[in-house]
Amino acid sequence: MGGTRWSPKELQYLKQWYRKKKLAEIAEELHRPALSVRMQASKQGLTKNIRPWTQAEYELLRKYYLIESNVELAKRIGRNPHSIRTRARMLGVARKQLGINWSVAEKKIKKHYGKIETQKLSKILKIPVTVIRRRASLMGIAVISKRWTEKEDEILRKQYMWGAAVSLATKMGRTLFSIQKRANILGLSRKEKAWSPEDDETIKSLYGITDLETIANRMKRSISSIQDRAHKLGVRRDNRRVTAP
Repeated sequence: MGGTRWSPKELQYLKQWYRKKKLAEIAEELHRPALSVRMQASKQGLTKNIRPWTQAEYELLRKYYLIESNVELAKRIGRNPHSIRTRARMLGVARKQLGINWSVAEKKIKKHYGKIETQKLSKILKIPVTVIRRRASLMGIAVISKRWTEKEDEILRKQYMWGAAVSLATKMGRTLFSIQKRANILGLSRKEKAWSPEDDETIKSLYGITDLETIANRMKRSISSIQDRAHKLGVRRDNRRVTAP
């Protein structure tokens, strides 16, 4: 069926199957480039029956276009990659070339999302906050904010002043950020436990080479208290040696 000029047999096949088969399948069967098949179909006045886009498909396109490739999104929506790209342009949806290594980024998102502020995670990963949130949603770990109950507020009032925020968050089924934010709304402040000689030695040994979050989690203290204590001890950070989380 090959050749430069289209034979009657090829044209008959094209007319019979153009609306029923995929372009790639027809091109393979006729041993012709897909572009050649499309151009010949246009000459013959053939068009494919294009399925109208639904509102649900538009929403999926807007939601995932920034964080999925055209191929991935095509599988999700049930369209071909070319259709995805064309429709995105029509909607004015732009995909920034972020150069993200998602295999690495997803591990950090899974580890830290909901445990530290998303803005801070954004700075660590060098990924926009909106992209991180959408990826977390795609991974099924998006934090769904639930309303605070009177009972939870009462627990927070009784325990926030003295209890470790990390353990309190675990106990209440809340994120550390959520605990701190609610405490601020309620006007609660924390009284740090006394610093022991062992605590001071930990600060001296780790402060210069370990990230603040790791130190704070290890010592069950806030980052600000770690910084204040280090300042009093005259300990400084060496950013060239600090190990990232």
